[in-house]
Amino acid sequence: MTQYEKKEIVKTLLQSGKLLPKEISVNCGISLATIYNVKRQLDEGVPLSHQKGARRPNNLRSSIKLSILHRVRCKPYLSLRILASRTGNKASYQTVRRVLKDKSYNKPYPVQIPMLSEKIVCTG
Repeated sequence: MTQYEKKEIVKTLLQSGKLLPKEISVNCGISLATIYNVKRQLDEGVPLSHQKGARRPNNLRSSIKLSILHRVRCKPYLSLRILASRTGNKASYQTVRRVLKDKSYNKPYPVQIPMLSEKIVCTG
């Protein structure tokens, strides 16, 4: 049984008013703390479902994200750590990796050598 299902069961039993929280805990096998948390949420009018966007906010500006993508397109042989250092300590290499992953950049590792090399001209 998921946490959300437990909360829904507790919600219906609390709203019926027939059982006390301790009786609900014993009969359903749900912890008393969960029951009191659901009761508090119902009293405050907070929805029981998970709130979307309740994570840490993104501090990276879109201009920095665009500069990372531009550098990758121009120089695909740069490592994540070098790309992160060129953002001016605004992002770690994990953040750079996450930015590339969000934009569907499929190369997890940089190209080992530059794509263009010096052409050797033989004069003879």
